Amino acid sequence: MKGRIAVFVIILVTIIAMFLCWLWLQDVIEDYDLERALGGTKVGDYEHNPGDSQLS
Repeated sequence: MKGRIAVFVIILVTIIAMFLCWLWLQDVIEDYDLERALGGTKVGDYEHNPGDSQLS
């Protein structure tokens, strides 16, 4: 019985945490402007060059 209660509590806490994160990130998602972030670059015209990567 204690195991079932523990699983229920974990699921409940996870759902509450996901809801709170959704509320917290909702303003960030609405305020994000893709055109401003790309600086006028058209997404279709962008060509990825692996040589430009800073990770290599």
